Amino acid sequence: MTIEYFATRIAKHISVQAIWPDGRTEIIAVLPRDALSGLVTRNNQLIHIAFDAMGTRNRETVLIDKQEHNADQILTAIDSCLRLEYLMERRFSRTPLFRGIIASVVLFVMATIGFSLFRYVDRVFWDDTTPEAVQTAGEPRLLPPHLNHTVPLNEGIQLPVPPKKDVQVPEKTITSKNPEAAAARHNLATVLKRNADRGMFTINLSSGHERTLFAFLDPACPNCRLLEPALKRLASDFNVVIYPVSVIGGEESTDRVAPLLCEKDAQKRAAGWHRLYSADNGMMTP
Repeated sequence: MTIEYFATRIAKHISVQAIWPDGRTEIIAVLPRDALSGLVTRNNQLIHIAFDAMGTRNRETVLIDKQEHNADQILTAIDSCLRLEYLMERRFSRTPLFRGIIASVVLFVMATIGFSLFRYVDRVFWDDTTPEAVQTAGEPRLLPPHLNHTVPLNEGIQLPVPPKKDVQVPEKTITSKNPEAAAARHNLATVLKRNADRGMFTINLSSGHERTLFAFLDPACPNCRLLEPALKRLASDFNVVIYPVSVIGGEESTDRVAPLLCEKDAQKRAAGWHRLYSADNGMMTP
């Protein structure tokens, strides 16, 4: 087995460490950040070459000279650390614009889903076309019983009692609404599942179960915070998919959620979502 090398940024320095085959960790060197632009390897030595203002080489400094270590692999570890640092700085320099784009897309998707939910509720719960309602509306009103038994001035004249007619129930009852309601539910479920499969605007707390629960939560919503422990328990039996919204917190909620949606690792997304409700994040826990 060979020795593995890695470098990490600590303030204005780069710490180079080695992991031996037996698991032992050794700090090889701590190099200044501004002295890494002219690194070369020669005879298994890590050397820093300094140049003057005219670009002429004027000094060489041996930074690491340990024969048991591989200077080429050490230089590769330092290069990987610097590349990662560059990519992170470049990413965060575009964060405000990227967050704005993510926030706009999230709000558009949430508005579309909300409109679909409104249409579904309007169809199912506000259309009173049951057979009982139709029967009650079309049934003729009879005279009160006390009028039927009242003796009129002229006993030969009886108050007519309208016969009870059979009311024809229209064929379009609630059963005719079932296909439309079922289609609306199916369409909504399809939209939710498609967006969840894409994973662009969702946070999956669990997966691998037969049934799925979709939750629309706002990090600034007190009721959503109260629901967090229940969702953790349900995650053991259901696929819990979170759709972050900003109905309560507005831009503040968007700023909290946008970094999570930029995270590609699903487990890190879920852990970051739980941290939004933790006490050390400045939010009250239930």
